[in-house]
Amino acid sequence: MSTSAISNREAAGSVRVLLFATVATMIIGVMSGILQTYILAQLTSGNGSTAIAALSLPRTTLHVMSLLGYAAFVYGLYGFYRSSLVTSAATPALLAVLLRGLSLLVSVGYLIAPDSAYRLVGGNIGMMGTFALLLVGDAMLLVALARRSGRRFDLAMGGVLGLLVFVEIAVLLLYRSPFHGWIRENAWAFLAIRQPFTLAATGLLIYVLARAARDLATLQGDAAATEVAESATHDSDAQSGQRMMVSGAIWLVGGLVVTIASYTLASSAGGGRFVLAYGAVIYGIAQIFRGMSRSAK
Repeated sequence: MSTSAISNREAAGSVRVLLFATVATMIIGVMSGILQTYILAQLTSGNGSTAIAALSLPRTTLHVMSLLGYAAFVYGLYGFYRSSLVTSAATPALLAVLLRGLSLLVSVGYLIAPDSAYRLVGGNIGMMGTFALLLVGDAMLLVALARRSGRRFDLAMGGVLGLLVFVEIAVLLLYRSPFHGWIRENAWAFLAIRQPFTLAATGLLIYVLARAARDLATLQGDAAATEVAESATHDSDAQSGQRMMVSGAIWLVGGLVVTIASYTLASSAGGGRFVLAYGAVIYGIAQIFRGMSRSAK
């Protein structure tokens, strides 16, 4: 297989990893948003401390799952950068890796020591700066995808950035305005208003990634039209990797659902035993990363 075809194949595999990680983090983000909104509603009603204590394990579990999703995204980004070294997409891809990696480190810090991490990044101003860096990283990713797949920076790509900016600026303004009290008292209504915009931005990103994967697969086919057998082998590996990732996600989510549900039931009953399905979680994570590795080959 020619060097160009191999490069396009690896880039397509890395974009599929990005696609899977984006879908996974979107699902986890919805679950986390619902849980956080429930806790905020309980805080408003005076039962916040009880809710936080009862739901501490689910909160931590969702945070860890979210970090794993971000780590998978950074992993896919790095693979995309490696496969784009000799192209014009290399520089923006590298910037995306560095900025997304920095955001991941900050998120890990918030999980381990939230107060210290908050002070370390500089409070609210630092939070805004972290978001700005993440936004620049996403912009660099979109530029790299456009260059790598031979497309122009189009409306779909601009829509991703536009919606992300709109959501974050709106949240920052609302939380520092007279509406802040209304948000606390109407947490579910605020979630219902905000969530569609967040999902729209993620949905557009999923569309862009899926389109880039198709474009790169087409370029791969053009560069290796005479190597049908090897291409078929790659397709088989890619499909096998995708099946492994889906299987791993099912095991992971199933294990977490069983753990969270049994823990919540035990907490609501005032204590007792619950099922810690760590075997299913570990197996699911291992399958996901094995599938990513196979898809990226």
